[in-house]
Amino acid sequence: GTIFPGTIGLIAFLLAMYGLQVLPTNTAGLALLALAAVLFVAEVFVSSGGILGVGGAVSLVLGGLLLFDREAALSIDLPLLLTVGVIAGAGFTLIGRKVYSVHHEHVRGGSEGMVDQVGTVRYELAPRGQVFVAGELWQARTDDGSTLPEGAEVIVAEVDGLTLVVREHVAAATAPSPGDGHS
Repeated sequence: GTIFPGTIGLIAFLLAMYGLQVLPTNTAGLALLALAAVLFVAEVFVSSGGILGVGGAVSLVLGGLLLFDREAALSIDLPLLLTVGVIAGAGFTLIGRKVYSVHHEHVRGGSEGMVDQVGTVRYELAPRGQVFVAGELWQARTDDGSTLPEGAEVIVAEVDGLTLVVREHVAAATAPSPGDGHS
């Protein structure tokens, strides 16, 4: 648990510095805006589940509120600031979640992506031959030296260079349904 407490802690620290009048209003606002930028960028690179994006949105809104003195003629419109904060937070949170899901997906390409793929023997494996897997014709050999006839289904056990090491694919037997008369 470093991401959630760390994000809350940084925001609270900057607000405490402002509240204790260690940081002037403009500096505290700029620091919170800088923190928002750092949290938004970190959301893309760190798997936080959206916590950094929400923290960035909160920091953006608070920084915008503290950027100018309340007595100054120049200020930021609160509804606009809240709208920008919500849109930015939601956008970066969605991006962060998508990046997280991509990092945790099963590999689909390369030699790692070939393992567990099902194919068909095109030229008898005795124990070497050719199989059709994932839309391509591959050189293959059986993992145990056995012979597999043309048309047999195989599953890729491993990839050895440009040769697939395969074993016979045993399809799961279908269990009878309750209403078909079997007891």
